[in-house]
Amino acid sequence: MMLSRRKALQECGWASEHAGLLLDRYLYRAGSASGESDSPQAELVAQVTSVREPKAYKLFFKQWQDALTNRGAAQRVARTRGRLILNLGAESVIETSLALHRTYGMPYLPGSALKGLAAAYARQYLEGEAWQATRDIKQPSYGEHYKTIFGTPEEAGYITFFDALYLPGSGLNGQALYQDIITVHHPDYYQGQGSPPADWDSPTPVPFVSATGHYLIALHGPPAWVNLTFKILALALDELGIGAKTSSGYGRMALLEPPAQAQATASSSSAATTSSRTATSSSRTYDLSRYQPGHSFAGEVSTVSDDEFQIQLPNIPPEVAIGVIARGPDVPSWTVRAKARVEIVRRHERADGLVIFELKRAPKK
Repeated sequence: MMLSRRKALQECGWASEHAGLLLDRYLYRAGSASGESDSPQAELVAQVTSVREPKAYKLFFKQWQDALTNRGAAQRVARTRGRLILNLGAESVIETSLALHRTYGMPYLPGSALKGLAAAYARQYLEGEAWQATRDIKQPSYGEHYKTIFGTPEEAGYITFFDALYLPGSGLNGQALYQDIITVHHPDYYQGQGSPPADWDSPTPVPFVSATGHYLIALHGPPAWVNLTFKILALALDELGIGAKTSSGYGRMALLEPPAQAQATASSSSAATTSSRTATSSSRTYDLSRYQPGHSFAGEVSTVSDDEFQIQLPNIPPEVAIGVIARGPDVPSWTVRAKARVEIVRRHERADGLVIFELKRAPKK
């Protein structure tokens, strides 16, 4: 039987720093010599999601960010609330795909996807004729605001949407890719073979790769229109989500501001800068210098949602600082007022002064 993984590659092993190359070229066909799993697709997904971030990626990201800054592009960090999938239906050896950077194999959000999401939100939810767009072939029409930001087939808009790259080390437990699964319960019915759904149908699990982490979104254009576009994107990412399976909760993101450029590079100089900063509430000043990445503490769960938990920092009012931890396989199902032992991963400061700490579950002592 012919294998889809060449024998030469088989002898070299599957180890690779490029998740995209591994996903496209390293699948064994069922019944092949692998012998490690009855499902070659599941085996491949497990291998792909175990790939670590390439060592050169952090340097590339820094160069990319510097290029955006030199061009004058405004930047914001978008935090994935759970997981996201872009290009799920693209061509793939396992029939499920993911948008991965061609050179480094890291997930990213194509600028075209961000532009399309913002344009769709503007057309569907923003009031006024200036935001409307009719793509009728015979008589298309575009509102002034819509045309200014997004353009038309004949005329480019004023806003440039750059690809949003994954922030190094920002994924769940430091991993950018996540092992996921879709379970098809009634395959005959969905394939139009006439059999109605029944309890005795055998479910068919379909493994696929999803993404986690934070992404650097950059826009370029007139400042007033850039700020307005960011507001539209923030609403669209939060309410609609980006990519596939948004009806199941995938693709929801929170847009953080102001730009966390120093934090995005995860440099030691950033930590040194923030360590001396304090926050104020009314006339009282609160020292947050000890709350740095790697610091563990026991906080009280203040808010529970489908995507995340908000954790109150000890003796720090919620209007000064708050901790946020996304739901995940290693995170308990806490309830409000429960005590949560957590560790700080990253720190962001909003324009209104509120400090947000991204958290993970603290390791057991």
